[in-house]
Amino acid sequence: MPGMNGHNLRARQLSDARFASIPTLVITGQPLDDSARDSVGAIPILPKPLDLSFLFAAIEEVTLPPHRSKRCGCGRVYDSESWQKLARLAEMDNGRGVGERLELRQCPCKSTLAWELGRHALSVRVPTAAESGDPET
Repeated sequence: MPGMNGHNLRARQLSDARFASIPTLVITGQPLDDSARDSVGAIPILPKPLDLSFLFAAIEEVTLPPHRSKRCGCGRVYDSESWQKLARLAEMDNGRGVGERLELRQCPCKSTLAWELGRHALSVRVPTAAESGDPET
Protein backbone atom coordinates (compact mmCIF):
# COMPACT_ATOMS: atom_id res chain seq x y z
CA MET A 1 0.00 0.00 0.00
CA PRO A 2 2.39 2.67 -1.16
CA GLY A 3 1.73 6.03 0.48
CA MET A 4 -0.98 4.68 2.77
CA ASN A 5 -1.14 2.91 6.11
CA GLY A 6 -3.84 0.52 7.28
CA HIS A 7 -5.72 3.21 9.18
CA ASN A 8 -5.92 5.41 6.06
CA LEU A 9 -6.98 2.45 3.93
CA ARG A 10 -9.82 1.59 6.34
CA ALA A 11 -10.98 5.23 6.47
CA ARG A 12 -11.12 5.35 2.66
CA GLN A 13 -12.88 1.98 2.55
CA LEU A 14 -15.58 3.15 4.97
CA SER A 15 -16.08 6.43 3.11
CA ASP A 16 -16.98 4.70 -0.17
CA ALA A 17 -20.26 2.74 -0.20
CA ARG A 18 -18.89 0.42 -2.91
CA PHE A 19 -16.18 -0.84 -0.54
CA ALA A 20 -17.56 -0.29 2.95
CA SER A 21 -19.22 -3.71 3.15
CA ILE A 22 -16.14 -5.70 2.09
CA PRO A 23 -15.28 -8.13 4.91
CA THR A 24 -12.25 -6.72 6.71
CA LEU A 25 -10.07 -7.55 9.68
CA VAL A 26 -7.04 -5.78 11.14
CA ILE A 27 -3.75 -7.44 12.03
CA THR A 28 -1.35 -5.10 13.80
CA GLY A 29 1.82 -5.07 15.78
CA GLN A 30 1.13 -1.52 16.93
CA PRO A 31 -0.61 -0.60 20.16
CA LEU A 32 -4.04 0.94 19.61
CA ASP A 33 -5.83 3.46 21.79
CA ASP A 34 -9.62 3.48 22.14
CA SER A 35 -10.12 6.13 19.45
CA ALA A 36 -8.07 4.12 16.94
CA ARG A 37 -10.12 1.01 17.75
CA ASP A 38 -13.38 2.93 17.34
CA SER A 39 -12.30 4.50 14.06
CA VAL A 40 -11.98 1.17 12.22
CA GLY A 41 -15.49 0.04 13.16
CA ALA A 42 -16.66 -3.18 14.75
CA ILE A 43 -14.27 -5.53 12.99
CA PRO A 44 -11.81 -8.06 14.36
CA ILE A 45 -8.50 -6.56 15.49
CA LEU A 46 -5.79 -9.16 15.94
CA PRO A 47 -2.41 -8.60 17.61
CA LYS A 48 0.93 -9.74 16.24
CA PRO A 49 2.38 -12.26 16.72
CA LEU A 50 -0.67 -13.91 15.25
CA ASP A 51 -2.43 -16.86 16.88
CA LEU A 52 -3.92 -18.95 14.05
CA SER A 53 -7.00 -19.91 16.08
CA PHE A 54 -7.84 -16.20 16.43
CA LEU A 55 -7.22 -15.67 12.71
CA PHE A 56 -9.53 -18.53 11.71
CA ALA A 57 -12.23 -17.30 14.09
CA ALA A 58 -11.87 -13.73 12.77
CA ILE A 59 -12.16 -14.91 9.16
CA GLU A 60 -15.32 -16.78 10.11
CA GLU A 61 -16.61 -13.62 11.83
CA VAL A 62 -16.25 -11.42 8.77
CA THR A 63 -17.43 -13.95 6.19
CA LEU A 64 -20.54 -15.44 7.82
CA PRO A 65 -23.74 -13.45 7.47
CA PRO A 66 -25.06 -12.08 10.77
CA HIS A 67 -27.98 -13.95 12.22
CA ARG A 68 -31.25 -12.09 12.03
CA SER A 69 -33.41 -14.22 14.29
CA LYS A 70 -33.38 -16.85 17.01
CA ARG A 71 -35.81 -19.78 17.16
CA CYS A 72 -36.69 -21.43 20.44
CA GLY A 73 -37.51 -25.14 20.62
CA CYS A 74 -41.09 -24.18 21.51
CA GLY A 75 -41.46 -22.61 18.05
CA ARG A 76 -41.29 -18.92 18.98
CA VAL A 77 -39.03 -16.83 16.75
CA TYR A 78 -37.28 -13.68 17.98
CA ASP A 79 -35.78 -10.90 15.89
CA SER A 80 -33.39 -8.41 17.49
CA GLU A 81 -36.26 -6.18 18.66
CA SER A 82 -38.38 -8.93 20.23
CA TRP A 83 -35.21 -10.45 21.74
CA GLN A 84 -34.71 -7.30 23.81
CA LYS A 85 -38.14 -7.79 25.42
CA LEU A 86 -37.21 -11.20 26.88
CA ALA A 87 -35.96 -11.51 30.47
CA ARG A 88 -32.18 -11.10 30.44
CA LEU A 89 -30.37 -13.79 32.41
CA ALA A 90 -26.65 -13.17 31.83
CA GLU A 91 -23.82 -12.42 29.46
CA MET A 92 -20.96 -14.86 29.08
CA ASP A 93 -17.97 -15.95 27.04
CA ASN A 94 -18.62 -19.17 25.14
CA GLY A 95 -15.55 -20.74 26.76
CA ARG A 96 -13.59 -21.47 23.59
CA GLY A 97 -11.06 -18.76 24.38
CA VAL A 98 -11.68 -16.76 21.21
CA GLY A 99 -13.73 -13.95 22.66
CA GLU A 100 -17.22 -14.94 21.58
CA ARG A 101 -19.72 -13.15 23.81
CA LEU A 102 -23.22 -14.53 24.30
CA GLU A 103 -26.27 -12.94 25.88
CA LEU A 104 -28.65 -15.34 27.62
CA ARG A 105 -32.38 -14.60 27.76
CA GLN A 106 -35.37 -16.62 28.82
CA CYS A 107 -38.23 -17.54 26.50
CA PRO A 108 -41.72 -17.58 28.09
CA CYS A 109 -41.54 -21.40 27.84
CA LYS A 110 -38.64 -21.15 30.36
CA SER A 111 -35.99 -22.23 27.84
CA THR A 112 -32.70 -20.36 27.99
CA LEU A 113 -31.62 -18.95 24.63
CA ALA A 114 -28.23 -17.53 23.64
CA TRP A 115 -27.74 -14.66 21.17
CA GLU A 116 -24.27 -13.95 19.93
CA LEU A 117 -23.32 -10.40 20.86
CA GLY A 118 -20.20 -10.34 18.78
CA ARG A 119 -17.08 -12.23 18.12
CA HIS A 120 -13.48 -11.21 18.39
CA ALA A 121 -13.73 -7.58 17.41
CA LEU A 122 -13.63 -6.09 20.88
CA SER A 123 -12.73 -8.98 23.12
CA VAL A 124 -9.38 -9.80 21.50
CA ARG A 125 -7.51 -6.83 22.84
CA VAL A 126 -4.44 -5.30 21.29
CA PRO A 127 -2.51 -3.54 24.08
CA THR A 128 -2.89 0.23 24.24
CA ALA A 129 0.22 2.36 24.03
CA ALA A 130 0.12 2.87 27.80
CA GLU A 131 -0.15 -0.89 28.44
CA SER A 132 2.69 -1.74 26.08
CA GLY A 133 5.06 0.83 27.57
CA ASP A 134 5.55 2.46 24.17
CA PRO A 135 7.66 5.60 24.86
CA GLU A 136 6.41 7.36 21.70
CA THR A 137 2.91 7.97 23.10
